[in-house]
Amino acid sequence: MAPDSNRPEHPTLSTNWLAGAQKMDADAWHRLVSVFGPIAYRWCRASSVPASDAADVVQEVFATVARGISDFERQKSEGSFRRWLATITRSRTADYFRRAAKQQ
Repeated sequence: MAPDSNRPEHPTLSTNWLAGAQKMDADAWHRLVSVFGPIAYRWCRASSVPASDAADVVQEVFATVARGISDFERQKSEGSFRRWLATITRSRTADYFRRAAKQQ
């Protein structure tokens, strides 16, 4: 998931886009993962998840998002989805390191 220099550094999730994702619309999900996937990947790498495992952690992040997005409620017009995604990413990253510690 290489960063795309044409994407804004801090994208926001529009109401229509959120509604589509909550209805599990394939186009909305593709857009969601295309825009926010690289951000979650950077967060994983910044948390020292190895590049060889970061994509798998991001996949776990979006599996969690998929399970919870129907209950997601925007708290303000900008940033709340990104904060929610960051919280999920931190949790899945912590899970990764717990699993790694058990394997050692």
